[in-house]
Amino acid sequence: MLKIGMIGAGFVAGFHERALCSVRGVEFAGVFAPVGAEDLAERARLDGLGETKVFESIADLCAAVDVVCIFAPNYVRIDIMRGIAKAIEGGAQIKGIICEKPLARNLQEADVITRMAKALHVPTAYFENQLHMPAVIEA
Repeated sequence: MLKIGMIGAGFVAGFHERALCSVRGVEFAGVFAPVGAEDLAERARLDGLGETKVFESIADLCAAVDVVCIFAPNYVRIDIMRGIAKAIEGGAQIKGIICEKPLARNLQEADVITRMAKALHVPTAYFENQLHMPAVIEA
């Protein structure tokens, strides 16, 4: 069973929680968020996704899950990546990181996040559903 942890509990996290209901072999093990974590965890439990726990820190979440999903706003993602890096340095055995779009507020922040992810040597996925749109390709 792959244990999923989410950082953030807003609209995007709720969307992915509902999507997890269609995926076999995963458990929504926990969530860390300053707002909405209890509600998201309760919905996950009611949806049969496991005993979803609310964590008090990124480090505690990372220590308990296999995959960390960053669904928090992009203006806090550098700090989140720092928290994940610190958790890994402290012994967390993360198998993967997922980051929802948009990656960052600007190219400089995106570059920082990308470099941080590469330095962790953990498979990292960027969830973007518009990569092949003509306007995005031209940009």
